[in-house]
Amino acid sequence: MMGLNNHRKRLAILVSAALMVIPHAVMAAPDAATQCKSGKGAACYSLSIKAKSPKDSAGWLKAGCKAKHARSCLTLALMYHSGKGLTKNSKKAAQNFKSACSLGELNSCTLLGSMHQDGYGTNKDPKIAASLFKRACKGQNQMGCAALAELLMKGEGVAKNRKKATSLAKRACKKGISRACKLLKAPVK
Repeated sequence: MMGLNNHRKRLAILVSAALMVIPHAVMAAPDAATQCKSGKGAACYSLSIKAKSPKDSAGWLKAGCKAKHARSCLTLALMYHSGKGLTKNSKKAAQNFKSACSLGELNSCTLLGSMHQDGYGTNKDPKIAASLFKRACKGQNQMGCAALAELLMKGEGVAKNRKKATSLAKRACKKGISRACKLLKAPVK
């Protein structure tokens, strides 16, 4: 069983990767407020980026997530996870990752899968973790592929399949995912 510190380290790497791929499109502020209030999630997200305080940013992100804007949900989840701007709350982080994942934000699927893998903020469930990693991987999210490869190597939540795990890990490693490269170098058990 992975210790809590190892889980936090792994999740921190995934969070960093998620933050690197979030595009930050910014709209004109007066239009954005009106658009956000009328349910345009992208406008709310834009306002969250320009907010003067983390608390204000969180308010705009909550509105954006309510309007079914995936990046708003992801960013809100990251704030709950890190405790930056909001009180740290792993259950709310998981809820917002779930919302973002259901809206097609594949980094969120990978992050939520990691939480299910270790029971951090959710029930520990390797089958759900594998399903989330598979969804992310099918969408070409290489962190999801690396995580799925790890479960396939161990036979956690999925049938053990070293051949498929190696194939996924090679693909993710070629895309620069160090976790996948390390998996390829690990001794066979």
